[in-house]
Amino acid sequence: MRTVADALALPLNTFDAAVLDLELEDGSISPFALKLWDADTPFVFATGYGRDRLPRELKSVPCLEEPVSSQTLVDSLIARTAMLGRPLAVECAVRRAQTVR
Repeated sequence: MRTVADALALPLNTFDAAVLDLELEDGSISPFALKLWDADTPFVFATGYGRDRLPRELKSVPCLEEPVSSQTLVDSLIARTAMLGRPLAVECAVRRAQTVR
């Protein structure tokens, strides 16, 4: 998605988790992030902007500084989904363990 308007138009039941940048073409992703927060949808931020741009309500969400490795993204999402008690965390952890064997 390129704009906050695009993000806000997405139905929340179409995905299990999200990785968000803090800024899109038309402004801050905060309204969409708060929508995810209210829906208990796990997400993390991956951004070149600092944590200081996070709204107070979202300070507990992991904010990874770009560039970030895909492994770090996966690990952060697994941790976040586990914290929220979402099954995605278990599914991802099992898949990852199977590929290591």
